[in-house]
Amino acid sequence: MGAFEYGLLNPVSCLGDWKLCLLSYLVPWAVVGMGAEKVQEEGDGIRCLILGCIPLVEYCVLPFWRKNIREKKGVDGNFFFDVLASYCCPCCVVFQGGHEAGVDGALEISKTLDIMKRGCEGFSPKKEMEQAKEQTKEAAEKAKDASLKKGEAKPDGEKKEEEKKEEPAAVELQPVAKENGESAAAAETTA
Repeated sequence: MGAFEYGLLNPVSCLGDWKLCLLSYLVPWAVVGMGAEKVQEEGDGIRCLILGCIPLVEYCVLPFWRKNIREKKGVDGNFFFDVLASYCCPCCVVFQGGHEAGVDGALEISKTLDIMKRGCEGFSPKKEMEQAKEQTKEAAEKAKDASLKKGEAKPDGEKKEEEKKEEPAAVELQPVAKENGESAAAAETTA
């Protein structure tokens, strides 16, 4: 049996694979998931990633993850030290375990950047806004057509005729003399 290739709290190791070190610090549970995928036969990365994002559960997952990597790679150690290291320096444990599992920081960062580029290529906010407006108009037309088919609404022409029939008579304003001699406007309705 041997030892981990990179020790805990070793800045030289972090400088040697600074991209994995950066990933271990910024998104540790992504590194845990990638490490689990590389070490496990069945690939348990998604479960580690999900469990690691739940507060306090992460402190249970990390020692078992480190223990699993130790056993698969033939590294000396015990579970007590795995727990102690996981609680005292979780980012260092993630970096050490990720490196031992074979996670390549440069490769993972380039994959992530490629995915982000593909997602952003061809994205135009103006086109997206126009598309959203068109979809809104289409949805409104479909809703209107559906209500016409059900007989809930009448075509625009019929609505206008009914509105004309129900309109109140025109109102004329005429000055009216009050008792004190001032004029005021009063409304009279004509039929």
